[in-house]
Amino acid sequence: MMSPRYLVWLLLLSPVAFADNSATVKQPSPLLAQPSADAAELARLAAEQPVSVLDRQGGWYQVAVPEQATGWLRLFQLQFVKGRYQPDNLPLSDLTGLIRGSHQQVTSSTGVRGLDKVAISNAKADFAQLEQLQRLQQTNDKAQAFANAASLKADLAIKVQERSK
Repeated sequence: MMSPRYLVWLLLLSPVAFADNSATVKQPSPLLAQPSADAAELARLAAEQPVSVLDRQGGWYQVAVPEQATGWLRLFQLQFVKGRYQPDNLPLSDLTGLIRGSHQQVTSSTGVRGLDKVAISNAKADFAQLEQLQRLQQTNDKAQAFANAASLKADLAIKVQERSK
């Protein structure tokens, strides 16, 4: 017969064992060999490509792509499937809320570290990345259509520079 202590641990940890690590790629993205921007590109993943998350290292997720390769994506390139494991959607979440003292929403954020004088003086232009960024720029008409479809309201305190041709 199992000890009561063993049963308690089994009940508390069992949701973790069945955690869903499914995600989809938000936009076309390179699958990299290492968690580094200058790593070799293993494959090009399409938007909505399903992946399984294997590990996290800083701002990177290691993913397995069905019938392809295993590699790394930046954390902001993934959208997790709804219903995946989160500390607050466990069957015993009400009990854990009592233990913690409150029910807290899980949030995450990413940041950009500052650059010092040495980093700035050693910086090199990456024109391929600049061109890729410029291809993502939208016209005012497309931006307005998107805002209208999403019922977004203008914030007059924000000044947007017009795109010069």
